[in-house]
Amino acid sequence: MKNKNILIVIENGIIGLDIRKQLNGYGYNTEILNPASKQKIEEALKKGFQLMIIEKQIEDKGITAAIQLARKYNLPTIYLSTENEPLDLEKHGFRILMMPFGEDDLKEIVRMALGDN
Repeated sequence: MKNKNILIVIENGIIGLDIRKQLNGYGYNTEILNPASKQKIEEALKKGFQLMIIEKQIEDKGITAAIQLARKYNLPTIYLSTENEPLDLEKHGFRILMMPFGEDDLKEIVRMALGDN
């Protein structure tokens, strides 16, 4: 589990910092970005992340941009959702984490997405 890098793309800074704190406590390295710029996210992904956690929108392209980035970088992705959205993201390799979620929920879904035992 050590030294795995996770990119957190989230608009809500408080939730982002909470996720970061939890993941850092598990031994992961994290970086938080606001989803306002697909270009900045792509620049960050070139640094070699093993997982992306994303909330809702990337620019105005929404989830389509997230799917494109996940495919381009062959990156497991966890999608944070606050609603019972009719999402069919599993077929794109995304895992869904419904908010609010517990600490154990985050830990388990990250481990599963990364293939950590």
